[in-house]
Amino acid sequence: MSDSLAFRLAQKLRPDLKPGSDLTFVGRLIDLYSLFLSLPLAALALLWLLASTNPALSPADILTLLLLLGIDLLFLRYQFIISLEIVTGSFASVTGSLQGLIWWSAALIFGPTALWIGVIDSVVNYVFQSRRESNIDLRWNNLRAMVDNIATVLLSGLAGLTVFGWLGGEIPLQGLGAAQFWPAAAATLVAFSVPFLLVLPFMLVMRHLFARLGETTQADQASLTRFVLAGLALAGAALPFAILAAGMYSRHGLAIYLFFMAGAFLVSLLANRLSRITARSEQRSRELAALEALGRAIIAAPVDLASLHDLLETHIPAMFPQMGLYIWLEPAETLYQTKANLFARLPPAQALLRHSGRAYERLPKMMLPEQREGVIVHEGVVVAIRADDGTLLGGIYMVVRRDVGDVMEYVPAIQSLAALLASVHYRVQAYALALAGERMTRELEVAGQIQASFLPRDIPALPGWSMAATLIPARQTSGDFYDFIPLGPGRVGILVADVADKGTGAALYMALSRTVIRHFALQYPDDPARVLAEANERILADTDAEQFVTLFYGILEADGQRLTYANGGHNPALLVAAPPAGTITPLPHTGIPLGMFPGMTWHTAELPVAPGDLLVVYTDGVTEARSADKALFGEARLAAVVRHDPGRGADELSRAIQDAVAEFVGAEPQSDDITLLVVRRERAA
Repeated sequence: MSDSLAFRLAQKLRPDLKPGSDLTFVGRLIDLYSLFLSLPLAALALLWLLASTNPALSPADILTLLLLLGIDLLFLRYQFIISLEIVTGSFASVTGSLQGLIWWSAALIFGPTALWIGVIDSVVNYVFQSRRESNIDLRWNNLRAMVDNIATVLLSGLAGLTVFGWLGGEIPLQGLGAAQFWPAAAATLVAFSVPFLLVLPFMLVMRHLFARLGETTQADQASLTRFVLAGLALAGAALPFAILAAGMYSRHGLAIYLFFMAGAFLVSLLANRLSRITARSEQRSRELAALEALGRAIIAAPVDLASLHDLLETHIPAMFPQMGLYIWLEPAETLYQTKANLFARLPPAQALLRHSGRAYERLPKMMLPEQREGVIVHEGVVVAIRADDGTLLGGIYMVVRRDVGDVMEYVPAIQSLAALLASVHYRVQAYALALAGERMTRELEVAGQIQASFLPRDIPALPGWSMAATLIPARQTSGDFYDFIPLGPGRVGILVADVADKGTGAALYMALSRTVIRHFALQYPDDPARVLAEANERILADTDAEQFVTLFYGILEADGQRLTYANGGHNPALLVAAPPAGTITPLPHTGIPLGMFPGMTWHTAELPVAPGDLLVVYTDGVTEARSADKALFGEARLAAVVRHDPGRGADELSRAIQDAVAEFVGAEPQSDDITLLVVRRERAA
């Protein structure tokens, strides 16, 4: 039968079969092509069995065969399982049992008629599996398995019994003497070998189809061959012991035979339990290995969720082979998904997890959309991905076929995966915050540099006066500022101001205030009060910020004997008389801060300045500097520093004040911007 003819026949049987090159399509073709090969063999074997059946069995023999059929079905119920990797990343289970011990020993006792046990066993198993299964692919797989089993058991048994008869063996087996044992052994070898011969055409078809798939390597095809051969070896493993069972029946009767079978059943039951424990252990090992590999890959990968999706695609199949899995981040960002048709009930599962607050929720009745009513083949569990504070970050939703195992067995591994994903989420968020912080730091550094460029580059030279100014910001940007405003020949405006806030907002408000004040200072060079009033109105018109600025603005004149100023709610400047008097006179407010209320007025104050007098203008970063015990530096300490040597120059006094504040604060962090402006009226030469 050519491949094209076989495919057309396959499409006749399964109209939903569409050409493709994926593993699912190839698996469907393997089932159908194997069925085509097995059907003629099964039909031939059934005809051979009908021709060989003994219709003259006694009622006692029939009852015994029915009893053996029941034992055979009991062995079928407790098969043992070996899990093998048939294609890279895809695992399948090889099931074995001691059923061969039943039908072959019965064949050596009752002849070919006993092989009906294998036929009935295969049909019962197919009916039972098909009633539980609604998936069309698995139902075809079950049909193929039934036909294969019938063909294999019958041809193996009939061929073995034929050889047994040729070699002089007698039915029932007459004891375990050499005359009967060696023919029985040869017949058993034939019965064991026939399935390997029958599977050869199937193996050729399977290798051809997998070669067409293109995704399987030579190693994958070798693994698939080992999988099939392992299944045949397990199926025939009990055949040699059937000789012993048949001999015991002939020598000691049914009771001893049943006692032997009871022992074999205990072995089968133990093998069933151990194989399931081993399968679970292997699954846990795969989960841990894949989880470890995923963790290493995450550490080495870029810190973003895009790379996480690719890593999950690579490592999750090895962790949970052939499971339905959906991983999401709140509110609806899919990280990983397999078998999308399994998640028709996903929104309710998400809602359940969101409202329960539990680590996981079990969903025991999972029906696929295409299932007929009442057929339940999957169980589900949804596990929360939570942050350390309990915040729900997302979830992992798994569905498992009920005949594969209890879904709760996978919960520890899913929770480990959830913890890993939570740590990745934290890492991504922390990295994003770090990048944002680093970007903000760079931006603040640039802002600080721009703001520093607003300050005067040089202190202007004004005959008869010496000046020193400094600004020490507490952060990258400052709300303090000072300025020297040229007002014409022989006249300079001095300005110290403090925005009542910190950070970037204060820096922006400072830039606006500086520009506005400088503008009106140039417009009204003789009237500080008018400068403050006009600046106040402009600031209120241009901003909606709930901020204000305190300032001291004064006008110095070359060789002049007076200071003209206005104080808008700022710390009182200190006028220090020249030695020997050294008296300190605070210069009080002449109005409120700017930016608070419209329509406000200020007044201008004038006072004489004698040669040798000092003017100290500062912001509250000086007087409100705190020590380790939270004490304030205060006006008294500032006055003490100034009074200590009032004859010092402007630069010396500025450094002395800064040193005193630094010594007082010690290792405590600077809490506010410090701005200091010192002006000295020089003595005549």
